[in-house]
Amino acid sequence: MEELVLRFGLYYIFFSFLLFFLFKKYLLSIFDPFLFTVLMMASSLSLSTDSYFFFYVFFSILAFTIGFRLIKLPVRSDIKIEKLVDLQLLEIFTILFFILYVVLSLYFLKLSGVPLFSDNPTEAKISRFVEGTGWMRRVFFLSNFLLICICLLLIVSKKRFLFFVMFITYFLLSILQGSKSGALGIVAVFWYLYQQNNIWSDSVIYIKRLIKSKMKYFLIVTAVLFLSIVIKEAEIEEEGGNPLFAIGFRLMEFGDVMIYYKTQIVRDSFANFNFIDYFLYEFNSIFGMLRLTDYYEPMGYQMVKTYWSTSSLFDDVVLGPNTVFFVRGHIFFGYVGGIIYSFIIGVLAAYFRKKIIEIKITSIFKYALAVYGFFLIPAFLKEFNQAIGTMFDFVFYLGPIFVLSLIVKESFNKNKIIIES
Repeated sequence: MEELVLRFGLYYIFFSFLLFFLFKKYLLSIFDPFLFTVLMMASSLSLSTDSYFFFYVFFSILAFTIGFRLIKLPVRSDIKIEKLVDLQLLEIFTILFFILYVVLSLYFLKLSGVPLFSDNPTEAKISRFVEGTGWMRRVFFLSNFLLICICLLLIVSKKRFLFFVMFITYFLLSILQGSKSGALGIVAVFWYLYQQNNIWSDSVIYIKRLIKSKMKYFLIVTAVLFLSIVIKEAEIEEEGGNPLFAIGFRLMEFGDVMIYYKTQIVRDSFANFNFIDYFLYEFNSIFGMLRLTDYYEPMGYQMVKTYWSTSSLFDDVVLGPNTVFFVRGHIFFGYVGGIIYSFIIGVLAAYFRKKIIEIKITSIFKYALAVYGFFLIPAFLKEFNQAIGTMFDFVFYLGPIFVLSLIVKESFNKNKIIIES
């Protein structure tokens, strides 16, 4: 770990500053999820500097940057919401989803204990998803939308105490499960909504001032918890390891796919893939669930197996790096095609970010969906087929909750009419 940080650390710092400078005006804040994409690209560049494949990575990221910057900067609307359409529907949906989330969280905690207090939080967090819990895992991974709904209702709903209790419960369950991304996700979502002036009516502006005065304490607590998890994991992986190197290694892991894919033997193992395979692989999570095709092994897992020249690495858990957009571009479209693919992805990423940031709110439920889409964009850049699978799971698993929410809402309104009459 220390050797990797020492060998590529200076490159990583250089490329991080360079890319941050290029994308700075497009970032909403340091909590913008797109910052992880910037760090991923910086890490990929630094980890490939000892291979001629660096030139492909460089020109792919350059093409992505050009495509991204072709889209004009988004302008956030300050026009206040006049009427909260679908507020009751969002409240009912959030309560039902929250109940399901708590039940699943308690089940997993009972099944495998508390990952945060285990000897290896990362391993405990992954291995708890044993055979037979597939649908639970899929629902659990959609919980970021629950967080968005809760945070949004803290601002616009009159039942703030209820949703505050739900927020604290979500925060504690997320931390107990040893989730670093969960802790950072809470800060990112809340900060995004904090910056959206159009959802803060004049009657609740005092809450925004209160949040501003207390935000630093929340950030300190979250940072301490995040660093504690990182350092504990580093001590397990490398006994007596330096905490500073551990943090540096975690930051550089965003582009760890290059550790494997820059080697010729790994790239050769994907030489027979073409643009037809692109659709089969990118939509495999949907085709597989519908039993139209078999599930494919994740490409990152295939890379690790090839790199270590073994047929199997893990008995219970499938692990491997994320195959980011320019790697998938090279696998399916080759060198030139991969660079063009990166350019198109850059244009699309910037376009959808702009549309979501500038969205005119007509329905509070649709707004929650748009915010979820905003946070899903980096997932498409990190692992496209997983993001496609997440969207399918969203409709398949949360659709019934939405339908149930509509039924409950109509029942409430019907009973209200009867009582008033």
